[in-house]
Amino acid sequence: MGHGLTGNLGESAQDARDMAELSGSRQSVATVTAWQCYLAALRGDLDLALRLSEEVMEVTGGRREFLAGMVFGPLAFVALHTGDPPTCTEMLTGALHRPEPVGVASIDRMVWYNLLAEAAALLGRPNEAASWADRAQSEIRPWSPPRRTDLAHTARAHALFSTSPACALDHAKAATALFTSVGDPVAAGQAHLLAGRALNTLARPHEARTTFSRARTLFDGCGARFFALKALDEEHPAG
Repeated sequence: MGHGLTGNLGESAQDARDMAELSGSRQSVATVTAWQCYLAALRGDLDLALRLSEEVMEVTGGRREFLAGMVFGPLAFVALHTGDPPTCTEMLTGALHRPEPVGVASIDRMVWYNLLAEAAALLGRPNEAASWADRAQSEIRPWSPPRRTDLAHTARAHALFSTSPACALDHAKAATALFTSVGDPVAAGQAHLLAGRALNTLARPHEARTTFSRARTLFDGCGARFFALKALDEEHPAG
């Protein structure tokens, strides 16, 4: 997902949206707008991200049958990272509880489980977070590519953070290595953030600052300003 942050994002996103509108398909317009929403959030323009999220709901009339996997993930991501984990949870669990979503790939479900584990952890529900991490793990097969394994590690790190930060650190480090190997700077940076927070909890502040600095370098390199600022705040906390 990180390579969408290079080049002229505004022009390429608008071109994609123009093509979607010409197709006359509400699903196409909703999908492109949802990804514009996601990219706006990564670049730190949360007002635009929220506005685009509202546009998706207007295009679809809020009807879930027009909100397939490619739409749910970006919208849930924006809800989670604009401080609304309950909406993230409601959106994804509502999709998962209907009959098996047509056209939703296993990798998309793993992204959802990861978001749900993070949301549950933020809401202080470690058992629920562990359940979502178990769901992510259940998608792994012996032939699964690294991308699936690293998502399972991240979900488990979220689930373990409050109860076993040392184990959470191990999973975050494993996720960092795998995300780096597949060339995903945003996800690798997020795994570094998780690892840094675990290190702080374990009273290892110097290692934490180094880890946050690595995260910030990754985010700066791909234009993910939202997370770069988070990493900077963690690296140099106020007070």
